Amino acid sequence: MVSFHTPVMLEKVLQSLRCKPGGTYVDGTLGGGGHARAILENTAPDGLLIGIDRDDDALLESEKRLQPFGQRKILIKGNFADIGEILTNLNIRKVDGILLDLGVSSHQLDTADRGFSFSLDAPLDMRMDQSSRYRQTGASAFLWMLRSICAWIRAAVTVLMISSTCLRKKS
Repeated sequence: MVSFHTPVMLEKVLQSLRCKPGGTYVDGTLGGGGHARAILENTAPDGLLIGIDRDDDALLESEKRLQPFGQRKILIKGNFADIGEILTNLNIRKVDGILLDLGVSSHQLDTADRGFSFSLDAPLDMRMDQSSRYRQTGASAFLWMLRSICAWIRAAVTVLMISSTCLRKKS
């Protein structure tokens, strides 16, 4: 079986988190669960991991990978930006460490229909959460960027028109 994603700097991450038995840790970018698995192994027998990710594929893979840890893990579909709200909803007031492994995973880069790769033949999409609004309306990252560029050009033209009008009035 090909790995969903191989975590990088695993030993450094574990050293930095100072994992301890019974600790509560958050992996805010759960991905395929590689870091999460190591955190759970290093917090045995009673440590708790809260895993957060926007990507349904990542959550499914992590559920499989972390299944042996049973109720010592809580996996949430969400954005790490909402960590405070997520922890409040879980009635968790304090954690011992938080991991954010920012970037994209091997799975996202290697799966053409995810739209993260410039070298694979597929529409440029680049959304972590494939169920988000842009997928439902059929918009891709390319169309979003094109709309943004057009909006910027319209704003620049408006500024130039106002500047030109002001200059004419002064002369």
